[in-house]
Amino acid sequence: MTRIAGLVAASALVFGSLSPVSADEIPWPARVSKHIRPFVDARKPDEMPKGHHTAIVKMTIDRIGRVTNPVVERSSGKPDLDAIALEAVRAASPVPELPSSIPGDAEDEITASLPISFDSGVKPSKASRVAKICRGC
Repeated sequence: MTRIAGLVAASALVFGSLSPVSADEIPWPARVSKHIRPFVDARKPDEMPKGHHTAIVKMTIDRIGRVTNPVVERSSGKPDLDAIALEAVRAASPVPELPSSIPGDAEDEITASLPISFDSGVKPSKASRVAKICRGC
């Protein structure tokens, strides 16, 4: 089993593009980040700590997108937010599968670090507020 190291960059998401972009054209790290974000938003506390806090979550992702061993690689400075980040990553599994452009065998895994940000000035989207209320309805 080979391990491939990588970094999932949340900043890879680009909104407001002039032309429509298909899911296949979005880089895999951005698809992973976009997949996990609603799970984070749905778990945000009603009373967010003031300011901007970012936890870095390190995880292993297999070729079909199963996430294992998520750990806080760097704390946001707020243990409650770190716990929310870990819970969201676990709940989001499976994430988009590894693209075929990443070489390797079926048993290969990638180790990725994902920044998960919390900002007291940003309100979750309507869809994530509904998900928070429904919790799977």
